[in-house]
Amino acid sequence: MSKIENPVTNIEENNNGDLKEKSTQQTPTKINPKTLTIPQNFLYSAISGMISTTVNHPSDVLKTTMQLMGENKPGVKVGQNPFPIAIDLVKREGFSKLYVGLTAALLRQATYGATRLGVFQVTMDYLNSKYQSTSFFTKWFVGLMSGGIAAFVGCPSDLALIRMVSGKYTYNHVFDALYKICRDEGVARMWRGSSPTVIRAMIFNSVQLSTYAQSKQILLENGIIKSDNMNCHIISSLIASLFSSAASLPVDLAKTKLQSMKDVIYKNSFDVMQKTVRQEGVMALWKGFWPFYLRQGPHAVLTFVILEQFRLHFGK
Repeated sequence: MSKIENPVTNIEENNNGDLKEKSTQQTPTKINPKTLTIPQNFLYSAISGMISTTVNHPSDVLKTTMQLMGENKPGVKVGQNPFPIAIDLVKREGFSKLYVGLTAALLRQATYGATRLGVFQVTMDYLNSKYQSTSFFTKWFVGLMSGGIAAFVGCPSDLALIRMVSGKYTYNHVFDALYKICRDEGVARMWRGSSPTVIRAMIFNSVQLSTYAQSKQILLENGIIKSDNMNCHIISSLIASLFSSAASLPVDLAKTKLQSMKDVIYKNSFDVMQKTVRQEGVMALWKGFWPFYLRQGPHAVLTFVILEQFRLHFGK
């Protein structure tokens, strides 16, 4: 039975002359179905992360500097406003200080960044091909697994990065740092602080990657954003970064202090948190939050937007 649409009103008329209201329900917009090959996922993840890191590295330096300020100085409170600290840092040590450790940060993205995004996307592509939809818990668990694997792979470059930024060591570049660590302290030392590093990465990635994927799904399925475009990627990235930054910063603080110490001051990450709270107060666990978020927000936006563009243009 054919239908004749009345052009004046929102009414449909069938051949029998019966009238009924036309449905205005729209089909939910779907996520771009294109996928990359396994090598492409890892390669483009590394490139995306390295570009983002080059732009956002100063905020990471500032975050680490703030986390180490007030260490072993009971009663010394460090403000949460990063701008006066950044200005003072540039005045004392020059603008180049904001890019100290960049080589280590780039190597970290080539290892940790490529692995976390590569493992997550390859796994999610497989699950999406097998099932019509995946739950938030599935995304969360895949992010948890991806973060743990990536953190272990990237721990040496992460250690080199923290040490170079701390100012307590004299390394020329990341490979000089790794060589001297192996020569003077042994190969195993490159995984110093690996426990909080892995825990932090599991928390961060389980929240960030799952929230990003879920935010995209919600925005598109509810028609808040009409297509899987750059606006969708930017908003999803900022939402994911906010939640992941708040969840992971206390563990990131413990990781930073463990990896930067020359003498044995802390036993483990829980000891770091306990002493930090006792000496500086509970909010000190989120010390450096704004530079951390100011790094994670733009970093996530650039990483995900660039990676989505690779998927759009090279995916099949």
